[in-house]
Amino acid sequence: KTIPAGMPYTPGGRLRKLIERLDHRRVILAIDEGHHIGAEGLHLIKTIINETRAVVVMTARNSTASGRA
Repeated sequence: KTIPAGMPYTPGGRLRKLIERLDHRRVILAIDEGHHIGAEGLHLIKTIINETRAVVVMTARNSTASGRA
């Protein structure tokens, strides 16, 4: 994968840059189909909620409900 110019190389560096960018503005982060997000993704979302002013809205479907679309 190619890392864009100016983007930190490490995942931790990219997370810090994301937090820094989100913290300087009012952002609503809308996530559809949240039921597909695993533990690592939920941890990232929790970090965004805890460390920025961003508002996170997530939709998810109960995948254990039988016979429902």
